[in-house]
Amino acid sequence: NGIGNLETDFCLLAIATKFDFYIIDITLCGEEVFRLGLRKILRSKKICKVIFNSAYFKKCLYNFYKIKLI
Repeated sequence: NGIGNLETDFCLLAIATKFDFYIIDITLCGEEVFRLGLRKILRSKKICKVIFNSAYFKKCLYNFYKIKLI
């Protein structure tokens, strides 16, 4: 389908703050990262989010964690 293979590809999420930068492979991180704050970041209307290849990112979030991006 042209948007990545969940069994062989990774799905990187980069998060930057004023002082730190994090790169997370959401296919490997597990549910705990969402309990520790990632869910809050994704839901926040105050935090700017830029997503490249959003179709694959959405596919990863839904297939691994049942999270839908809208």
